[in-house]
Amino acid sequence: MSVPKNHHYISKFYLRNFTESGDEKEMLFAYDKVKNNYFRSNPDDICYIKYFNKISFPERNI
Repeated sequence: MSVPKNHHYISKFYLRNFTESGDEKEMLFAYDKVKNNYFRSNPDDICYIKYFNKISFPERNI
């Protein structure tokens, strides 16, 4: 079983609606405000943080 690493803070379901056909494999335009440039990307490669929703518990010795 694979463990997902890239956790999207904007859902891929929402992002794919900005592509021409609504497919998550197509490209969309994105804007980087810090670098002040536009680029093309697919919904899988933007708006994510690695292990953003990961919950870890410390080991307990009872």
